[in-house]
Amino acid sequence: MRYFEVREPFKKLTELQLRVGRNIFWKFCAECVSKLFISLWSIYLARKLGPKYFGILMYGQTLAQYLWICSDFGIGNYGTVMIARDKENISRTKSDLLTIRVFFAITVYMGLFCILLLRNGETFTTKIYLILGVFIIANSFNIDWLFRGIERIQFVAIGTAITSGLYLLCVVLSVNGPEHTITAAIFWPLAFFVGAVFLNWKAVRLGYSRIFSLPSKKWVIYIKEAKFFYLSVIFMMGLQYLPVFMIGAILSPYDVGMFYAPFKLYTSLSTLAFVIIAGFFPTLADLSCGKTHLFNRSASYLIKLLLIIGFVCSFIIVAFSKPCIVLLFGEKYLDSITVFRLFGILFPLFLLRQGYLQPLLAAKKAGYVSLVSSLGIGILVVSIIFLVKKFGINGAVYSMILSECSILLFHIFFRMRWRDL
Repeated sequence: MRYFEVREPFKKLTELQLRVGRNIFWKFCAECVSKLFISLWSIYLARKLGPKYFGILMYGQTLAQYLWICSDFGIGNYGTVMIARDKENISRTKSDLLTIRVFFAITVYMGLFCILLLRNGETFTTKIYLILGVFIIANSFNIDWLFRGIERIQFVAIGTAITSGLYLLCVVLSVNGPEHTITAAIFWPLAFFVGAVFLNWKAVRLGYSRIFSLPSKKWVIYIKEAKFFYLSVIFMMGLQYLPVFMIGAILSPYDVGMFYAPFKLYTSLSTLAFVIIAGFFPTLADLSCGKTHLFNRSASYLIKLLLIIGFVCSFIIVAFSKPCIVLLFGEKYLDSITVFRLFGILFPLFLLRQGYLQPLLAAKKAGYVSLVSSLGIGILVVSIIFLVKKFGINGAVYSMILSECSILLFHIFFRMRWRDL
């Protein structure tokens, strides 16, 4: 009897580790390939377009990603949780959430279209923003959240590789200078649409054939429950991309380009966190229902793993910043070397915050996450205006570090209180 008392928990833990390990492996494959491609096309475009036009393109992509958050309505994370918890009604859930997502995406893009046409801005930048804005609709068809929920992340890996690989191929073959900035913009939403088509085709092959659905009372329930995930994603992305907006508003496209070159490398490295998180998140969502011991142990593993990755990467970034900048972007980006080093300091703070945040989301504490994130983004908004004016692009990273530290302290405090999740 004692043998089974000792061995049964060990068996459960092993099954847990296998599930998490399998998810991490496939997500790791997806992100390694996609972020390699993304880093390559970022470096290629930065060199070919120069700081000014690279800054215009990246600013437009950032605008499109912000508007995408508005149209997503938190369905990315919410859909994963719903699919993981209710595997009996996957096809219906998928069709409902996808229809809601596409509807919101079309509405948001039409709003962008009207605003850009009414404003008296430069014709060139207006064209860039309208073209890049199509990404909002194209990415709304992406159902990677469904495959994360059923823990078939290998298909997400393939879809992600298709998207990033196609865009890299297109820009390398067609972009040779600043005059091809519009061409680079056109291929960006197109690549995302092709990747989304692949995932939908695969979902139909797996038996989830319902694509769209008619409005029903379920929609109201979904929207009410997803709103906290929506707010948490808004705040998370706001913390990440608001500095780009502020630099573009206060400084110049050239400064945006100088900031965005190291910023893109930082976000690519940040994907390491989401590789690990994507493997843990469906399992954490499952274990949050009455399996407190295993849930807390999994959350602890996640935090320790992210800490190790964060400090190793931070040392490399700070110690070898100058040769990295010259090698990747060229000597014309040397003015951003201080920003590059500051991102090295910020990186472990970002990973640690994600380590405390994701278990809370999995346990449906998204309302709390939204509250704390709103505090962090408030600190960022207040501080960034003053710091960017005083310190230029370096000030944007100072404000990001201040905001990350504030949120992290709150997450640690409340996670210690909620040990019985």
